[in-house]
Amino acid sequence: MSIIHIRQIETRLRSLFTDLIDLNDYTGKSQTEQNSIFLTRALAAFSILATAGIRPDQAASTITDGYHDGGIDAIYFDDREKILFLAQSKWRHDGTGGIKQEESLKFINGVKALINAKFDCFNDKIKNRETEIIDALSFANTRVVLLLAYTGQATLSEDVRRDFDNFLKEMNDPSEVVELKVFQQGDLHKIVASGNLGLPINFDVVLKDWGQVREPYSAYYGLVSATEVANWWNNHYPKLFTPNIRSFLGETEINQSIVETLLSEPEKFWYFNNGITALCGKIQKKLLGGSNHDSGVFECFDVSIVNGAQTVGAIAIANTNSL
Repeated sequence: MSIIHIRQIETRLRSLFTDLIDLNDYTGKSQTEQNSIFLTRALAAFSILATAGIRPDQAASTITDGYHDGGIDAIYFDDREKILFLAQSKWRHDGTGGIKQEESLKFINGVKALINAKFDCFNDKIKNRETEIIDALSFANTRVVLLLAYTGQATLSEDVRRDFDNFLKEMNDPSEVVELKVFQQGDLHKIVASGNLGLPINFDVVLKDWGQVREPYSAYYGLVSATEVANWWNNHYPKLFTPNIRSFLGETEINQSIVETLLSEPEKFWYFNNGITALCGKIQKKLLGGSNHDSGVFECFDVSIVNGAQTVGAIAIANTNSL
């Protein structure tokens, strides 16, 4: 099935980025070479588009791929959320394989050089953004998100995973400021197949013991099933969290403790975390249940999680572990 998946991913990339990706440095080269480099660059742009929630033209403008790019194929700084996205992409035409260790090490070393402001080793696409990058890294609350996107089916090899783990450990001492997000073929196809890009996220939520706040904005609160929350993650990650200043950080010590509580003492979970906050473009209660506040079904439109990404991610992991 991988070839079918690859074709569907390619079709989506072409619909998003045709005439937007800069290929001037490949003028005069064969059509095969131009097609290959377009797909590689479009994949890097797509990883940022899917994670940062920006427009296709904005994502296309983030491309830094070329000679002397240090393995960094795209750079985007979200000034509002103070997140610096650095992407590496690899287009595997046959849909097999993963990331080679020499490729990941090039990316890691390039990120190190960028963080240490060693711009002499980079191409003009990166040098021309020196001021922007230095300013981004100068904010005390800036986070760095490494995006690794490839169309192979293989997971990261033990050597590659160890290299990234060591790098993250080095960067996150004493506090966590760098994280890694990996998009392999299955992840990319899920995003493409979901049709979420450019479309709002809509779903129903069942709230128990619910209440309402009317001023200054209409809001509802209550208890929601952990299984239902896990489905939010499974069906809508990562777009559900694009406005969130802190996306899910993976299995950190804190998140692992949340998972352990869910698995071993679920009755205490409600008391140990501060909940989840979602913004909706529109929300309305269904007639089912009437005015009874014991349970209510709410239609939610254009949903985004603005607080509680760690909780949602931990619930999704716990749900998977309990199956």
